Amino acid sequence: MARLLFAVLGLLGLLAGPALAGQDGPEDRDLRAEAYYFGRGVKRDPRQAYELARPLAEQGFPRSQMVMGSLLYDGQVVERDPSAAFSYFSKAAEGGSTIGQLFSGLMLYGGDGVEEDKKRALGFFRQAAEGGNPEAQFHVGLMLQKGEGAAKDAAGAIEAFRLAAGQGHLASQVALGNIFGSGLGVPQDMAEAARWYRLAADQGDPGSQYLLGLAYYFGDGAPRDMAEATKWLGRAAEGGEIDAAYNLGVMYAKGEGVARNGPMALKWFRLASDGGDARSMYSLGYLHDAGDLVPQDRQEALRWYRLAIKNGNLEARERVAELEQ
Repeated sequence: MARLLFAVLGLLGLLAGPALAGQDGPEDRDLRAEAYYFGRGVKRDPRQAYELARPLAEQGFPRSQMVMGSLLYDGQVVERDPSAAFSYFSKAAEGGSTIGQLFSGLMLYGGDGVEEDKKRALGFFRQAAEGGNPEAQFHVGLMLQKGEGAAKDAAGAIEAFRLAAGQGHLASQVALGNIFGSGLGVPQDMAEAARWYRLAADQGDPGSQYLLGLAYYFGDGAPRDMAEATKWLGRAAEGGEIDAAYNLGVMYAKGEGVARNGPMALKWFRLASDGGDARSMYSLGYLHDAGDLVPQDRQEALRWYRLAIKNGNLEARERVAELEQ
């Protein structure tokens, strides 16, 4: 988990950009070290970043400490050494770097290059969260929700998630939707859940698009609106949410909230089938078997029924037996 987050967060950078040409004080070299590491304004050059950052890191410059930690963590230019990387990250954290605090927390949380220590990890996350880092706020929320590093604190978790979600943090918006949708430590509130799912859906999260579509379909947390339901379920399905594709297939096959439409039913069932959904394979078999919405084709029906059986759908066995007779 930590390595993935480092790769993602590294793209954010730490500062505004490289120093102006002609400046060569320690602060300017500190900026250039970071610029060479990220390739911001100059061609990316980890070796040059290392040469500039190494002496400055020892002098206590947090940016250069982060560069050194990142180089050591990823094994760029120098031999990979997570323990040494943690040392640099924690020094940057002491110097006020919220990214250093976040990375230190991640390494302690997962025991990555350092002994696992959930309590210390939470301490680092809280420092970064107080500095406004949304990823750290999210991790504070997760740990308080699970009771890791501290006692479970549903209210504290929600507060932390809200701080991050207010900055557009996608995972925190999803977490809040799930909390209010399931009533995790708070009274269930489907309208509040739908509000957070909408924000996450607008950012392209397929799971949230699916749940928002269901909210509109059932009128649970949102006004019942089949056009909105179809729109969000379609976006979720195109984003890989198999349940959304299957449900759309059912809607078009049965005329639930939309006009019956064979080609549309086939489209969504096929999309879900491509994702391994045995229900949709059976449904495709049934459509070709019944010959109601699409031309009857018993051989095509058998093909889909057999695929459904291979993927665990037992109901298709009876249909295959009948057709084979």
